[in-house]
Amino acid sequence: MNVRKLNIIMTAALLAMLGLFVSGCGDSNINMVKGGRLSHRPSLSVGEALDDYSYFSSCKWKKITNKDGKVFVEFKGTFIMDGLLRNTGIKQINLIVRFAIIKKRKRKTSFAISSIDKETVFDNGKVTRGKFEHYSGYILDNVYKNEDIGRTLSKLLVVKSATLEKCQNKTVGQVFDEYKYFSSKHWGHDSLNRTTFAGVYNDHDIMKETGLKNIKLLITFKRGGSIYHINYKNIHGKYRYFPDDSLLIKYINENKDISGLFTPSNLFKYRHKKIYDECSFFTSKRYEFDKTKKIITFTGECPVDENLSSTGITNRRIILTISDPENTGDYKSKNPTGQHIYKDGKKVSFKLDDNVMSHIRDRSCYNRIASAFSLLKLFKRDKKWEMYDYYKYFKYSKWKLIESNGKRNIIEFSSTVTPY
Repeated sequence: MNVRKLNIIMTAALLAMLGLFVSGCGDSNINMVKGGRLSHRPSLSVGEALDDYSYFSSCKWKKITNKDGKVFVEFKGTFIMDGLLRNTGIKQINLIVRFAIIKKRKRKTSFAISSIDKETVFDNGKVTRGKFEHYSGYILDNVYKNEDIGRTLSKLLVVKSATLEKCQNKTVGQVFDEYKYFSSKHWGHDSLNRTTFAGVYNDHDIMKETGLKNIKLLITFKRGGSIYHINYKNIHGKYRYFPDDSLLIKYINENKDISGLFTPSNLFKYRHKKIYDECSFFTSKRYEFDKTKKIITFTGECPVDENLSSTGITNRRIILTISDPENTGDYKSKNPTGQHIYKDGKKVSFKLDDNVMSHIRDRSCYNRIASAFSLLKLFKRDKKWEMYDYYKYFKYSKWKLIESNGKRNIIEFSSTVTPY
């Protein structure tokens, strides 16, 4: 073999080796990331998890160097969304995971996740990039488990793009994302895979009255975008149902401060006041709120039956003490008290049976509430005269109110005695 031929062969070999070296250097960072494992997800290599995810229609890897000379490896995966994004104006959703390449002297080159973003491609060609509404860890967990995250993402997008009629036709996303009083916002889903929105409100001045450190709202949506229910977290960390959805949404839509809705008096008003207001038995109602004791006194004026006109009774009242000692927002009534008011202004108070509250909640049990005021019933209960009704040798027993003037009650009892 002559020298010239040998030089040609050696030059070709060196060029081939150089090409391989250059090519290897270009892909070395990508290969390192794909072959590496995350410390908190060691079951699969990064490449196995991302490249083998069944619900990506395409995957791309590339190396990026920013203006500061920092090197990153970026992965882009396009979710399969067959028909799931209909009527949302969105064409596709991409998962973008960026890995930072970490080089230190005398140490092996390593990598770490720099960001997890969502890239949205709209039907009109517009492309936006930002954070996922769900926690990024949730997205990556589902990819590693090879579970379909696209369906959950599409549900969220359908809800956020739905319009709320009572909110000047704004979308759900606009109403809640643009509310300026939330210090933090988070979209997600519950155990039934229903879309949820969590918002946190902080205002220390208002919280002094409510006893809450902050107001945490959890709003659950139906698939079409309508609201399923709204809960708020009380001081014990338990979520309670907020009863007046329309009022709360009205405040959020108009960017009004919602903190006033969560004062103890208003929580009672929205949660329980409707029960008393809708009870047809009361001719008028009055509420008195003691901020110090956190007690609400309800006084309901009741009609007087014609058969009581001869007794001198001109008015009847039900007085309830409603309290929330633990400040949970779950007000409970206790010590139901009845009151007869006579012509001379004298007031006679007496304890009512606890079951009168169930009659008030029923709202239709007019006669049952009225019967709680019966002088005969009160007499028999307090004086233990009910035993006469159950004496087996009495037949056709009859009680009759003869006189009642606030000072004394004259009641007549008559019965036929069953012969032996």
